[in-house]
Amino acid sequence: MDWCINLLENRSLIRELEDAKFDLVIVDGIDFFRCGYMIPYRLGVPYVTLTPRHDGWSAGIPTSPAGEGMMGFNSLTGDSSFLERLASVAVFVASKTLNPRYSIPDELIARYVPDRDATTFDELFRRSELFLINREIICLDYPRLYTPHYQFIGGFGVRSSHPLPEDLERFVQGSGEAGVIVLTFGSAVRRLTPEIVAKLFAGLRSVKQRVVMRLAGQATDVPANVWLSEWLPQNDLLGHAKTVLFITHGGVNGQLEALYHGVPLLTMPLFGDQKYNGKVAQDKGFGLTLDPYNFTAEELTDTINSMLGVDARYRQTIARCSAIVRSFPSAQERFVFWVDHILRFGGAHLRPTFVDLPMWKLFLLDIVAFVLVLLVSVVLMCRCCCRCVKRRCRRTHSKTKKE
Repeated sequence: MDWCINLLENRSLIRELEDAKFDLVIVDGIDFFRCGYMIPYRLGVPYVTLTPRHDGWSAGIPTSPAGEGMMGFNSLTGDSSFLERLASVAVFVASKTLNPRYSIPDELIARYVPDRDATTFDELFRRSELFLINREIICLDYPRLYTPHYQFIGGFGVRSSHPLPEDLERFVQGSGEAGVIVLTFGSAVRRLTPEIVAKLFAGLRSVKQRVVMRLAGQATDVPANVWLSEWLPQNDLLGHAKTVLFITHGGVNGQLEALYHGVPLLTMPLFGDQKYNGKVAQDKGFGLTLDPYNFTAEELTDTINSMLGVDARYRQTIARCSAIVRSFPSAQERFVFWVDHILRFGGAHLRPTFVDLPMWKLFLLDIVAFVLVLLVSVVLMCRCCCRCVKRRCRRTHSKTKKE
């Protein structure tokens, strides 16, 4: 929270932003950066949310846990069972009620934007003119409900590959027909434990492909078919004609690059939404997953061989998905189109009216309650009438019997 306070108390920066007279602000919508919404709110400028995280519910979209899993936690495919839907509802409710999503209190808005109406970070998020989600829902997620003011532009950082450095190009070309495997766990992972590295080396030593691996620090007993580097031109490697497999932790950007270039995925998820992302790739038919903490060298070798063997379904499936994604305008083109659209026309015409409805109206809870009360009233009235008729019949029968 300190960085947020430092930002808001930087008077020279705020004054400079006010003098700039911006027409539109693009805000990073990731949870821990929600403080950024106070800048356009203070300036009185419309804003667009750009984020890699799908959160339709917070944007006012009436998503249902019966048909959509919570991204990063669970997934629902096809005709889900009762237990799967029950688990989805439990995760949904817990994520919205029990888990504090922001470390920044709403009181900061009233403190640093005192001349505007008091509000919350949830409400500022929801007021975005447009939501641009850097995820691909066609092949890297399950179909989801979304509205005109909520657009997916997956692959925002994806581009065509550039030539590799000469020494790396020679190593890659030396792989022959077997091809090259790219292995990286992303920039967020500084180091791997010696145990994991040893198992990776043991498993990779037994495959016929060459491996380009990102690994920080020194390593011993490196297999002859493995190239180590503390940094890799990941996109350029994935776009190389010799690349046949991508071993990844399951980060969104890496998945988008692999999808664009048509490279199958072997996911070893470490934390966060990575397990979910790996599950999606596996369900879609162009990837498999391994537990990075409990795998064996033999499992790694067997999995690689099964994915790159005679059965080419993983490569064929992701090649088809890559062609589908490439048939659409690029993420950059879609981004420019939508930002220009908001600048020219605003976003009111894209925003459904139900976005601002309270939950009891959105899900017709008042109508359901009215119908239930009406049904109960009818049942009670019928029951009361039946009792009255029954009593009258008894009295008539008793009177007739006495006579």
